[in-house]
Amino acid sequence: MNRLFLISVFLLALISVGTPVFHASLKSASADDMRHGDLIISDPWLKATQSGKPVTGGYLTIRNDGMIDDYLLGASAAFSGKTEIHEMKITNDIMQMRPLSEGLFIPAGETVMLKPGGYHVMFMGLNQPLSEEGEFEVVLNFKHAGSIRVMFDAKRNQGQTH
Repeated sequence: MNRLFLISVFLLALISVGTPVFHASLKSASADDMRHGDLIISDPWLKATQSGKPVTGGYLTIRNDGMIDDYLLGASAAFSGKTEIHEMKITNDIMQMRPLSEGLFIPAGETVMLKPGGYHVMFMGLNQPLSEEGEFEVVLNFKHAGSIRVMFDAKRNQGQTH
């Protein structure tokens, strides 16, 4: 009878605190991260601009915790006349930047960083200055996850290219 009682107490304790035990291997999102289905969006920011500057770049990290690959197909923002997903790379000592017509591949179980000098959201035809410390809404469009509204923080340019 004591053995049955001990097993019952153990199972009750396991059930009441079992979730962290069984899910401890999953990566957790921070309080500032945004979860939408299987995607976690973190650290969204764009380069603050001065009046008259027609373009800027946006950056973020996308983690796909799902079992299905996804694609970041595009984005839209009220402050931008046109928005594209771009890749920047150096080939034979020449910097090349091009839109990703098929979108940016976000593999299942992986994290993709959009950062200066690499993948980024290109905002063109800006209709207003993007002041430092401001927040600006951007809608990210994914093949499977659909549309996600994300607030991007404007930060001062740190001497890096898009």
